[in-house]
Parts: sequence; C-alpha cells; structure tokens
Amino acid sequence: MLPQDRAVLDELFLLTLSHVCMVLNVSEDLLGAANDLLARIAAGEDWDEATLEGELRGIAKIAKTCED
Repeated sequence: MLPQDRAVLDELFLLTLSHVCMVLNVSEDLLGAANDLLARIAAGEDWDEATLEGELRGIAKIAKTCED
C-alpha cells in the first residue's frame, strides 16, 4: 500500500485496518464512565482495578488483556 493511500484510509478509522477489534456490551448508564476509563487506560494513566465495580471492572480487565 502506498503511503498516500494509507494516509487517506487512516482518516476513515476503518475497523478492517485494525489488528484487533474488541466489542463490548456496556449498559447505557455506564457508557460515559466506560469511555473515560478506556481513554485513561489508552493514555497510560494509572488506575486501580480494585476501585472499580461490576461492568467497569470487566472492561478494565479486558483492556488490560489487550495491552499485554
């Protein structure tokens, strides 16, 4: 693939260009908190899994698995 082609495709955020794609069901009540948590994890911020409950703990575990 030519670099200019890749540059155009990168702007489209196509899932087919991803190496790994994880899909999670999250309750609507937790969407904002889940997005914030995933953004913090992606940014490399410290987070304590012990402080998370329910779905957020599961999301954090999956995100940590993806990092490894």
